[in-house]
Amino acid sequence: MSVRRLSLLQWVGFLVGGPVWFAEFLAGIGSSQAVCNPASGRWGIPHDAVQLGLMVFAAVCVLVALAASAIVFRETYEVEEQDPPPYGRIHFFAAASLGGNVVFLMIILLTGIGTIVDRTCHQA
Repeated sequence: MSVRRLSLLQWVGFLVGGPVWFAEFLAGIGSSQAVCNPASGRWGIPHDAVQLGLMVFAAVCVLVALAASAIVFRETYEVEEQDPPPYGRIHFFAAASLGGNVVFLMIILLTGIGTIVDRTCHQA
């Protein structure tokens, strides 16, 4: 595989997980606030369906990033992190992306499932 393609996949794997998780987190908070706000009760927002959709979309995006990282890591398996650029850098970012994307995927799944299973609005 060419260096250009490896670089592109490396950046997809490295930069997709965090922003997708953050966007999913903010959208989930917004939908929960909209459901719990008495003024927006007439909108009939299906909380569980929205949360499930957000969780599935974010999980698919992170799985794509994880696959890109895995492909780059496999293609540069013989390269060490200390090797000269670009292959050393590409391998280093692919290895870091593998771990980071697994963590982001677990956070997305656990918060999504927890939000769906738990009651939405808690009044003190």
